[in-house]
Amino acid sequence: ELGDPIASHEQVGRQIVLGPEIAPILRSDWGVSPERVAAIIDPAGHQLPTADRILRGLLSGPLDIDKLDYLPRDARACSVPYGGVDTSRLLASLIFATLPAESAPRIAVDAKGVSPLHSLINARQEMFDNVYWHHTNRACMAMLLRAVQDAMRAEAITATELTGNDDASLLALMHRFRMPETTRRLANGLQRREIHKRAVEISARASDLYPRLGALFHEPERRRTVELGMTRRLESILGESLPDETILIDIPKPERWRTDVWVWFERPPVGFRRLMPWREVVGLGDDDFKRFEEHRRLIRIIAAAPYRDTVTRHWEALLLPELGGVL
Repeated sequence: ELGDPIASHEQVGRQIVLGPEIAPILRSDWGVSPERVAAIIDPAGHQLPTADRILRGLLSGPLDIDKLDYLPRDARACSVPYGGVDTSRLLASLIFATLPAESAPRIAVDAKGVSPLHSLINARQEMFDNVYWHHTNRACMAMLLRAVQDAMRAEAITATELTGNDDASLLALMHRFRMPETTRRLANGLQRREIHKRAVEISARASDLYPRLGALFHEPERRRTVELGMTRRLESILGESLPDETILIDIPKPERWRTDVWVWFERPPVGFRRLMPWREVVGLGDDDFKRFEEHRRLIRIIAAAPYRDTVTRHWEALLLPELGGVL
C-alpha cells in the first residue's frame, strides 16, 4: 500500500518465476517456458496470445482461483461464518464462449453458475466487511505501513529487501539496531499486541472530509506529514512530548469490483439472450458493489491506547488544520 518503489506482488511473482530456483524446474522438468509463465502472472504491458489471456483470467479476474482459495481459507482461519463459496458448482459451470464482437473465446459460466458466482461476490463483500476492514486488522496494517515507511526513509531497509520476508522475519528485521526508533517501537507494539486504538471513524457520508482523506492513500508521504502534524498538536494540548507514531491514519485500499462475466443459456428464458453479461442476468453491476464499498470502507484515525480518548475529543482541532483549514 506504500506504492513505488515497492514492487507489486505480480512483479515479485515474475522475478521468482524467472529466478534461479524456479526457472530451471519449469524449463527442464515441465517443458514450460518460464518467460511465458512470468508474462501470464505479470504481462507488464505486453499483449498476451489468446490462450494465455484465458489462463491469466483464471489467475486474476472476476471468478479467479485466487478468490476461490483465499476467501474460504481466510474464513476458516479466522473462525468466521463468512466467505462461503459453492466452489465445486462454480467450477463445474465454467465453459468457453465467444462473444459476437470478439473472435477469441473467453471463460464464461452456464446458467448453473449464476448463483455460485453471486455467492463468490457476496463472500468477498462479507470478508472485507468483517475481516479485512476490521478495525484491529486495519490498525495493525497502519502500524506496519508506518514502520516500513520510516525504515525506508532512513535508508535502513530497501524495497528489494522487503519482498523476501514473511511476517516473522520482517518483524525481526525491523528490530535491527540501525532502524529508526519509530520503526522499532511499532514493531514491538505489533509483536506484543499493543495495537493502536480507533479514535475516530469517518464514513463516505462525510462528503467533504472523506475524499480529502481518501486522497492521502495515493500520497503516503503527505499522509505521514499529516500524522506528524496531528501528533505535534496533541503535544500542545497535553503539554508533553509524544512519540512520532502516536497518531496514525488508516486508509484502506480502494477495491476494484469486477463483474464482467458472461452467462450462456442452453434454453434462455423469454426476454433473455443465449449469451448475456452476468450483470444483466442478475440486475447488479460494478457500480452497485462500488457503492457498497464506499459506504462500508471507513477511514480511521487511530492512536496509541493512552491517548485514544483525548484524540477522540479533539480530533477536529488536530486534523483539520493539517488538511488546510475548516471544511
